[in-house]
Amino acid sequence: MSYDDRAIVTGDEKEDTVALKPVSAGAEGQGGKPMDPHAEAARDTAQSTAPAVRHLRVDGAKHPPGGLSQNLMWLIFSRIGVPLLMLAGAVLLLQKARLWFRPPLEMPQIIQDIRSDGAARWRAVAQIGAIMADGRYPEVRSDRELAMAMSDAFREELQRPLLSVSDLSVVSRKYLCFLLWQMDDESVILALCEGATWWGISMPQPGSPVRCAALEGLYEMARRLGPDVLRQNPKVLPALRQAASDPIDPVRASAALALGVHGGPGGCETLEGLLNDPSRNVRYSAAIGLSTAGSDKGVLTLKEFFECEEVERLVATGNTESIVAGRTCRLLLLSLESIEVLMNTQPEAQVESLRPAINRFCQSQLPPHVKEVAFRVRRKMQERTGE
Repeated sequence: MSYDDRAIVTGDEKEDTVALKPVSAGAEGQGGKPMDPHAEAARDTAQSTAPAVRHLRVDGAKHPPGGLSQNLMWLIFSRIGVPLLMLAGAVLLLQKARLWFRPPLEMPQIIQDIRSDGAARWRAVAQIGAIMADGRYPEVRSDRELAMAMSDAFREELQRPLLSVSDLSVVSRKYLCFLLWQMDDESVILALCEGATWWGISMPQPGSPVRCAALEGLYEMARRLGPDVLRQNPKVLPALRQAASDPIDPVRASAALALGVHGGPGGCETLEGLLNDPSRNVRYSAAIGLSTAGSDKGVLTLKEFFECEEVERLVATGNTESIVAGRTCRLLLLSLESIEVLMNTQPEAQVESLRPAINRFCQSQLPPHVKEVAFRVRRKMQERTGE
């Protein structure tokens, strides 16, 4: 230790007091003369052997209250928060870069190929499917010229009869129908109405996938763009009512859901008739449609659906991996949403018989998005009764 870095504490044993005396290099002796270094060292040795002299280490300044926690918080932020912010910024930058450097589309050529025939049309259809799946081209869904070109192509394909029961062209027509209802343009409604009643052959089974896809498209467009897209077109209701009498069960079930979002006296009349359908899925879909349209005449059928074996299994396990379980989960979600709509449009609707099932759903193993709707329905029921 140098003379600049030490301090000597001297004390009086009787009075038990101490005094801190700094010692620095170059200290002066008596008379203002510099002290001999040998004499100074001898004096230090004598003081160190005295019983009343103690050497203490002088520590640095203590941290102010809260200083340590602030340093810890800054350390955590610099080690975790800053990298996360940098990562989020990099992700946003990559997304922007994908938009800035997206490949240009040759829409005139694509539309021309769709209006053509043969392999060029289906290559263009596949290209449009890939473009719609890419989130960088949202403007494609509202392209009126593209919507009209695909509608015309779909009508041309419907005019060609199926060659046999196993004609694989049904798959391509179903895919084109799927792309149609992905559009946000109302000009595709008429083409979907034609697809909803298309058989393609004297037997009803081969063309049923196209009819189901068209009816599902009408339903999804009404949910996405509003029910007025169906109500404003006079050809929609006749097509839906015709599909409601289709000999294929899934076609009638899809028609029931579309009739529900369409609503109106004619639609509700057809749905009430479907409550007596021999197929359970058709009855359940008709009850969902009635609730969506603002009628409580399907509440008892919904109660039957809530107590069926498939729903009980879904409530107990929450497993939706199988095809049947996935279909049951979708119907259950739609039924809960329809009850919520019914309670909003008809405050006096008689839905109290569904309360035990709703309470059971809220305490079940259902998927979170289904339970969320069940909690909303239960809250509305409690508000109606003042609970």
